[in-house]
Amino acid sequence: MIVAANDFDADVIVVGAGPLGLLLAAELRLGGAAAAVTAVRRWFAGPTHMRDVR
Repeated sequence: MIVAANDFDADVIVVGAGPLGLLLAAELRLGGAAAAVTAVRRWFAGPTHMRDVR
């Protein structure tokens, strides 16, 4: 799910959607925290996208 930057509610924002960032977000979720993962696509000249991990 891609949401606008002002359209999400998260306890933690994880910067980077690589293997470590996704692992961290999953571990945070297992601990009960809502984590939003953000990443910049360097090959795309658009804005940063936010993904909500639930």
